[in-house]
Amino acid sequence: MKDHIASGLFLVAVSMAMKNRFFSARWFCLLGLLALFGLAVWWCVVWRGGGESVRGSGTDERFVGVRRALRLAGVERKLTAAGEVLSFAGDGTGQAEFTRPADWTDRPCRIWARVRPLGAAGAVRILLTTPEGDEHAAILPGQAERDRWHWLDLGATVASRFRLTGQGDVAWHLQGVALVPDGSAGEVPAPPVPLPGTEVERHFGDSFDRSPGHGMGEWETRTGEWQVEFSFDPNRLPLQYSLLGRPAAAGAEALQETTGPAWLGSRASVAVFPASGAQCGVALVTENSVERYLVQAGEGETGLPRVEPEQWYLLTVEAWGWTRRFFIDGREVAVRHDAVPVPHRPALLVVAGEARFDDVQVASVAWGGEDGLAYRLPWQVATDADWRRLPERGVALLGRRGELVLGTGMPALHEVLLWQDGEARNALGDGNWGLSAPARLERVAVAAAAGSASMFRSGPYTFDGPTIPDPSDYLDFTPEEWEEIRRSPDVDKLARKAKETPVVGRDNQYAIWGTESGRWQVADGVLEAGRRGGRLRFWQELDGAFTLDFRLRIMAGDGLARVIVGEQNGVGIAVVFHGPGAAGTTGDVACPIAVGEWVAARLELARDRVVVRVGEESREKQVVRGVGGGLLLEAEGGGVAFDDVAVAVPRRTAGQWFHGFDRREPDWWREGGPWVDHGGVSCALASSWVSLLAPESRGMLWHKQQYSGDVMLAANVEENTEWIGWQQDPSHIHHPFDNMVLCFGQGQNADSGYRLEVNSRDRTATVLYRQGREVAKVEQDRNFPIQYVGGHAPYRPRRNRLALVREGNRLRAIVNGVEVLVYEDSQPLPTDSVGIGGYRTQANFSRVMVRRLD
Repeated sequence: MKDHIASGLFLVAVSMAMKNRFFSARWFCLLGLLALFGLAVWWCVVWRGGGESVRGSGTDERFVGVRRALRLAGVERKLTAAGEVLSFAGDGTGQAEFTRPADWTDRPCRIWARVRPLGAAGAVRILLTTPEGDEHAAILPGQAERDRWHWLDLGATVASRFRLTGQGDVAWHLQGVALVPDGSAGEVPAPPVPLPGTEVERHFGDSFDRSPGHGMGEWETRTGEWQVEFSFDPNRLPLQYSLLGRPAAAGAEALQETTGPAWLGSRASVAVFPASGAQCGVALVTENSVERYLVQAGEGETGLPRVEPEQWYLLTVEAWGWTRRFFIDGREVAVRHDAVPVPHRPALLVVAGEARFDDVQVASVAWGGEDGLAYRLPWQVATDADWRRLPERGVALLGRRGELVLGTGMPALHEVLLWQDGEARNALGDGNWGLSAPARLERVAVAAAAGSASMFRSGPYTFDGPTIPDPSDYLDFTPEEWEEIRRSPDVDKLARKAKETPVVGRDNQYAIWGTESGRWQVADGVLEAGRRGGRLRFWQELDGAFTLDFRLRIMAGDGLARVIVGEQNGVGIAVVFHGPGAAGTTGDVACPIAVGEWVAARLELARDRVVVRVGEESREKQVVRGVGGGLLLEAEGGGVAFDDVAVAVPRRTAGQWFHGFDRREPDWWREGGPWVDHGGVSCALASSWVSLLAPESRGMLWHKQQYSGDVMLAANVEENTEWIGWQQDPSHIHHPFDNMVLCFGQGQNADSGYRLEVNSRDRTATVLYRQGREVAKVEQDRNFPIQYVGGHAPYRPRRNRLALVREGNRLRAIVNGVEVLVYEDSQPLPTDSVGIGGYRTQANFSRVMVRRLD
């Protein structure tokens, strides 16, 4: 009734005047004043009314800076733009101890660490321990944006003091810790909807790659039966395992919920492998309800989206504001815009049958809303604009003229939704967004763009010693599990010994960097070239877009360092760093650097250009990328050294898909097999792969994305290994990777399109088939890049890079960087799929690259 105050006052004044027989000018003045007062009230209430913007979390958290921390080991104080911080350098290890403020003792609190990763690759791990023996670990994943502050949840405790132990892969800064009373509103200790202002990113992830003794971590079983599948067998590494869920009884459901504070906006993804007949998916658990987003595996009249059983799928639920979206393999299958924006916790759900879950990733979605009531956005109104709120009429924003834009300091936006006549539409367009009158909006919601793209990372290589632990085994057993292994009747097979891999070696089959010339050494924490310089080759070919970060030092004026990328047959893209007196500084990009100082450099190779950054300076040049993948470091002159070398490959960009098989890869459709994720041990450097175990059959992996036109398909292929036991002879067997297949098909059919077979016809030939008929062949003689030698290690080299390239009507087969076969088709076939696999073989595939070339 507030909007009737003005008219009421006006009627009262008129009534008083009419009843007075001495109606005069005095009463006209009084009537005018009352009318003006009524209009003013009407203007304020009807057009300008409304509450303040919703900003904070409502908690009485306490922030404890690092000034109050006790440095124990491996950390130092630094003064930065953000104030005083503790610096955890190098590999991120170190310890610091915090004591609660005196007025906050004995209060159950959740501890949040304010951290900033500095390196270009790797995760930050923090372990919180108390004198009472309690501990809690948290991980900021490697894909979290570097040089940016993040909140990391370290769990709840009542301890008056606690120790933080850094276990990171990269250097990082700690700004302090926030104590949030347990059981309070439960948000992160900063505005959960930071629009505008400092963005707060929050992450949660679990890949279940741990032995059972480490427990379930940040999960709470609400209903049903859940277990992390695990085996001590070294032929089945923990990265292979997943979380198995099933209802405890018919008609019930199994619900596994994340713990910790609730989320106001989230994007939750999980890889799911449903058994036949399973109904499973993702749930959002609120205080009073459970929202279910399910799929049906196989036939069933359930009304749910149907998927095939025994295949991996990526399910994603996006929940922010009034919006919910459900995706299967990136394809939107359901959306609604009438949800209630309440705090929620993502959960895993099985309603029928059983399903396996892996690689859970939850990221915060920062959002803001405008409904004229509880939610307000910070608008900027043009000088001559007329925009008002009418919440009691169901209108959030009413525009009569002019423009309305969001306030300054807003982050990049992911989506902008406008509600009109009960319907929501996306209004973001090209990113330049505002409102123009006339407009009548019932609601507005904006969401900040997602964080940095997911990257596959190698390194950083810090050269702290001549070897690094080989990543192809698992040793993180609890003392009880080590004892169980020792007492097992299969101890000869199950016993573990740490393996080391050389950083620099004579070739890149058994070392990270293989020496091609000169004398290189790892000394004093850096990689140094000998006085005469030389060349090193990285173990992995990088035949797509990637980023290389490193530090470099040249000690003499004639010193020169050259980084070659995209190399094939000795030709690549050269970036030269040199002193003032160096000769031979020609290259695609030349960068003079100071002598005697360490400089930080970044090299970004895209499909058509190379960008080099040294300090604050940047240089860019358009290049012909080609299909080569060699990465080489060269040195000329004395005193050239490298350090902190890290490689980052985007898992998915426009026109490029990279699959490291360090996690589930739902983008691939499995056929035949069996296919085993991350299975087996290795004598060559390896950390992740997918294994085809088909000694008497065949198997194919087909990419779910369609590819037409020019395309490149490349994959690492290596021995599948079976471990028998330490005292056995032999202790292990390497199976030959015969009959390897790369295919550009018509649909998921290996007999259509073009099929390349390597190590075919009893290991004597590489053959290209067109529609199932041979059209080109090359003998695998003594000059072929792969040699079958038999014995313990059947093929040399032991790890190989196979590629099939289509450019118009031209097909090229490339083995270990050497073009071995070319075929030109006078009537080129249309193809729309890519696949890898083999037959009558056991082999490991990894680092698969699919790249459009047109």
